[in-house]
Amino acid sequence: MFFLILMLDLYIDIIEQVYASTKGNVLNML
Repeated sequence: MFFLILMLDLYIDIIEQVYASTKGNVLNML
């Protein structure tokens, strides 16, 4: 169970990084 929470936390971290970099790229295109 603990491992599942750990993986979920890591997954959310990655998604936030991808979202931030994608948002930055879109703003640069505009």
